[in-house]
Amino acid sequence: MTGEIYFRRTSIRVKFPTGTVASQEHLLQSGRAGITMATEWHRLPGRFEFNRKAGIMKPRDPISHVMTTNVKTVQISQKMSEVLRIVAENQIHHVPVADGQRLAGIISTTDIIRLNITVSNADEWTIERVMKKNLVTIELHDSVRKAAQLLSDGIFHSLPVINKDRHLVGIITSTDLIRYLAKLC
Repeated sequence: MTGEIYFRRTSIRVKFPTGTVASQEHLLQSGRAGITMATEWHRLPGRFEFNRKAGIMKPRDPISHVMTTNVKTVQISQKMSEVLRIVAENQIHHVPVADGQRLAGIISTTDIIRLNITVSNADEWTIERVMKKNLVTIELHDSVRKAAQLLSDGIFHSLPVINKDRHLVGIITSTDLIRYLAKLC
């Protein structure tokens, strides 16, 4: 069956030629992962083939198929100017913060913009003051479906992937899920 994929910020819905639209809720309930947020829908170019049996995404696939493993991090003791450098050099939006080997928090470009942190005032801010401490994380053995559900339920766009000792082993973002979806279509 062919269809069109529409997305908005971190949201996906599928429109089939019959006029049926599969929303995030329908995709998740039927065992297919979807992701939702933002305001304006955009159409991905082209038409895509969907296999009803397989679904859009393989919901039981481990997140290791999707996550980024080469994660750029900072230590809690470093300066905010280091966070700005990492974001600029690597064109990323989320920088996990470690305290030794353990995950302590995360800083996003949204946090940086919201607090109006610039190169000229960066070191007036401590990493501990800027970072989000109450993180939603996902474990290495969890599924793509669980990651999609957590991202669609939250107001964030990344999930640090941790092992049982709370050591960071990767990160999964809404962009990673969209890329994974595109490969499957």
